[in-house]
Parts: sequence; structure tokens; C-alpha cells
Amino acid sequence: MSSLAKGQRRLVEFPAFITMDGIEVKFLAHIFEGGGAGPTVYVGAATHGNELQGVEICRRLAEELDPKSLKGNLIVVPVQNPMAFKHRVRLNPIDGKDLDRLYPGTPEGTATERLAHTLYSKLASTADVVIDLHSGGIGSMNIPHIYVPSKKPTRTKHTSLELAKAFGADVLIDTEPGVDYHFDLEHLSPYCCNSHGAAGLYPEMGEGGRVSEHYVQFGLRGVKNVLRKLGMLSGAVEEQGKQRVATRTSVARTKTSGILLTRYELGQEVRKGEVIAEVVGVFGGREEILAPTDGIIHWTVTFGNIGAGEHVAWLAHS
Repeated sequence: MSSLAKGQRRLVEFPAFITMDGIEVKFLAHIFEGGGAGPTVYVGAATHGNELQGVEICRRLAEELDPKSLKGNLIVVPVQNPMAFKHRVRLNPIDGKDLDRLYPGTPEGTATERLAHTLYSKLASTADVVIDLHSGGIGSMNIPHIYVPSKKPTRTKHTSLELAKAFGADVLIDTEPGVDYHFDLEHLSPYCCNSHGAAGLYPEMGEGGRVSEHYVQFGLRGVKNVLRKLGMLSGAVEEQGKQRVATRTSVARTKTSGILLTRYELGQEVRKGEVIAEVVGVFGGREEILAPTDGIIHWTVTFGNIGAGEHVAWLAHS
């Protein structure tokens, strides 16, 4: 990463991989060197190419921030997965792999593994705090919630949970790698960096495939809150969200296919065994979907028809 004079910003290209027809794929990063000493924060978005809230949050952050007013360094990568973003899909279409599962990556791997390696080795691993912005995918929606890898000491002397509270969300899911989210969390960027001593935040908010002004404002305020908490920006943290802390999530899913009729609101607290939805077969049959535990519905499917075994809702709980 090129050295800058204090109080300046530069837009830097990073080659990621070469496609089979010889086209070099790059991503761009805004590199801010503040006017005073402080920590380094990395903010990225579009790990999944059709999750757009974070792209607009990053764009506005880079546009609004005066580097002279910043203490420390800020790295902003609005589009971490450029080919997925270009094709409006979740995964990198070059190799069909999920960037979200591959950190720290490898320089000898497939296209997405090389992309993960470049993002991690050149940028994310240099930061004291890593924030990877997400939303629901196509056909799903989240209330603002943050997955928090806060169990290890950090270079910033702030735990991830303290920074998550500063960011603000309706639910803070304070969980260990390997425990939750139904795959190994250690290969998500914030968790991978946490294992090397950085604080990490994995915020989720809104719906895939579209930009919501409400969630953009929420996320932009959240990132700035983290910078204020770290002393990188002046001003007080602006509290937002209900700030409920959970340690696990559980999934309610269907056994049958049909039309989905929900009986809950996103963000609602429900009790174990409560009927939260029904699946009505187009040609007969009916299934009641029960809450698998007491909890807060923090993710919901938004499709009106659903297949057997698919997720209906995720519940955060302790």
C-alpha cells in the first residue's frame, strides 16, 4: 500500500485474478491517511455481489469524509467481489465459490481464493478493526444485526462487542467461530482477522438486490459511530437500534412446499412452539411452522412460495 502524505486520500487499484480469456480483474480501494495518529479501520462491502446496501454506505462514506479531520487510517472497498457485483449475483461467476467462506485465501487457488488472498493480505490484515457490510440476499431481509467475534484480545484495546454496541443494531450476536451461522465462521473476513488480533464486525441490514435509504443511513451512521468510538472522528456516538445481545441463532424451516403465509413481523420476539407461519400446498395440504426456540426473528425469507427444507426465518437467542 503506497504511503500518503497526512490528510490525503487516494483511489488504488489491486489486481485480483486473471480470467481464462486473459482479462485481469481488479478491485478499487479508497485509502485515507488521516491528519493525526490513530488506528487503521477496514470497511468492505459486496462480498456477495447482489448485497447493495453496503456499496452505497461505502460510497457515501468515501465521499463525505474529510481525510484531514481523520485520526489514523481508513481503507474503504465498496465492491470486494467485482465480477459478482457486475453480474448481479451472490457468488463469483468465474468459479462459483463464495468469497465469504474463503479467508485468508491463497495466491495459488481459484479466482475467488486469489481474490480473498489479495483482500486479506494487502488490506484487511493491516487493519486494527475490520467491518464487512452485508444485507439479506435476493428473497430475504434482515433487521439490523451484527455478528460479533469478540472473544479474543485485540490490537485496538476495544473488544468487537464494544464496537458493535457503538455501531448500533437491534441484535448483537456475540458468538464463537464454529458455533453458529451454520458454517465455519473462522473463514469470514472479520473472524479471520480477529484470530490475528483485530476487532471485527459483520453487520447485516436490509434486503438483497436493492438499496434502502433507511438502511444506508443506519449503516453509514454505524460506521461513523465506530470511528468516533475509536477517536478517529470527533463527536459523540449516535445511539441506534435496540441493542439486544444474543449468543446463538436457530432456523425455522419447512418440511413441505407451497405458498408461505407468515404470522410474524421482522424483529418480533416469539416463544418456542409458537406458530409463526403456514405453508399451504397449492393442491392441498397444510403445514404449521413452529418457532424452534424463544428468540428474536432477525432474518426472514421474502418469497411468497417456498420449497421443502428451505429456511423461513432465523431467530437470535441466548
